[in-house]
Amino acid sequence: VKRDAQRPDAESDTLRSAAWKLLTCRALDLRDPATALAFAKEAVARDASKEPGNLATLALAYRMTRDLDRAVELQKQACALREEKDWSWLPKTMYETTLAGFLKEAGDDGGAESVLRGILGRARAKQDSKLEEVMALAMEVALSLLAQEEYEVHRLFCDELDGILESGVIPPRAPGVANAVVALGAMLVEEGEFARAEPLLRKCLAIRQK
Repeated sequence: VKRDAQRPDAESDTLRSAAWKLLTCRALDLRDPATALAFAKEAVARDASKEPGNLATLALAYRMTRDLDRAVELQKQACALREEKDWSWLPKTMYETTLAGFLKEAGDDGGAESVLRGILGRARAKQDSKLEEVMALAMEVALSLLAQEEYEVHRLFCDELDGILESGVIPPRAPGVANAVVALGAMLVEEGEFARAEPLLRKCLAIRQK
């Protein structure tokens, strides 16, 4: 990985891929945030198309080298660039939940919650036309948070999602609701929140028995 990225003619994609692998590989002893930071900086410098993924990788590298202010700044730029260029193949929620995680880690709980509320606001706005998209989007966010090990932000989001389900704004038998409820319950079980998970799983069972 390092050898390819260290070639003088290495392209931006090669540098970004190497940086990402050094930041996220499963074997923790093989992670190398300092080298990844150098590769990610060079990827951005050589990126003529200004791809959001390069900025997001650089943001993660700064986060893992404990420069959270720079990580937040760059992740915001990545989110904005994704909007500007309409990179529809990039999941918007993934970028925004990553930003929420960085904000939470930097001590900006209000900023993290604001980002999550924005995501939920978009979900609610789709409610009248395609209700299943509300649940699909919500679960995409929650699963993305778990995959990124953003457990504290995930808990915040689960509270929001649970509140939406409890409010009755979304009819219990609407498409996707049962799947969303059971997924949320399973996530809470994984976090050890058994008292909160049980009523959700019972609710799912009741929905599916109707």
